[in-house]
Amino acid sequence: MKKFSFPLEFLLKYRKRKEKRIKRELAELVRRWEKEKKLLEQLKEEEEKCQAELKKRREEGNISYILLYQSYLEELLQRIEKEQVKMEKLFAMMEEKKKELRFASKEKMVVERLKKKRWLEFVSLMEREEQGLIDESAIAKFNAQKRS
Repeated sequence: MKKFSFPLEFLLKYRKRKEKRIKRELAELVRRWEKEKKLLEQLKEEEEKCQAELKKRREEGNISYILLYQSYLEELLQRIEKEQVKMEKLFAMMEEKKKELRFASKEKMVVERLKKKRWLEFVSLMEREEQGLIDESAIAKFNAQKRS
């Protein structure tokens, strides 16, 4: 009995590896985005605390602390802005990687469908050959009984 052989197996394996690699890259981007998101949230919380402390120091009229908190607040706002820009870039990279993943998955599925189609053709051929052998055996048996 013949063994099923798919001539594009190497291409299918390549496309599966490519899809897996892109999934890993996307997961890494998502992980980095989540990390940056957490950092941004922490910076915003720190900003709120600083704003509250600055308001308190203004009420007290302590100029040196007011200047210190204003300076720190400006630095925090710059860091927040940088984090937001970084997150936007990561988000754009994630969206691009998702498109890449969809395309790679479609490429893989095309070859998988072709393999399935070839497999079904192979099974059908094997069934016809088997039926032919059964028919030949039945005819031979019938002719042997007829001669006896």
